[in-house]
Amino acid sequence: MDNTLSQVDAVPCPATLREPLTAIVEALSGLRFGQLLVVVHDGAVVQIDRTERRRLERPARPESHNNDSR
Repeated sequence: MDNTLSQVDAVPCPATLREPLTAIVEALSGLRFGQLLVVVHDGAVVQIDRTERRRLERPARPESHNNDSR
């Protein structure tokens, strides 16, 4: 267990939230670009969706030769 997950144990909360909090922290770890959706039904976390985006470097564009057709 990494340091971030061990910090979840230090948060004072009901035991019923311990598992969902751990799952949320795990889903967030390593996420650079994206979103985390937490679905709650009747006061309980029932689903966690993680959507990760990958940002790619754009290739350099060749210099244009100023061919304006005005």
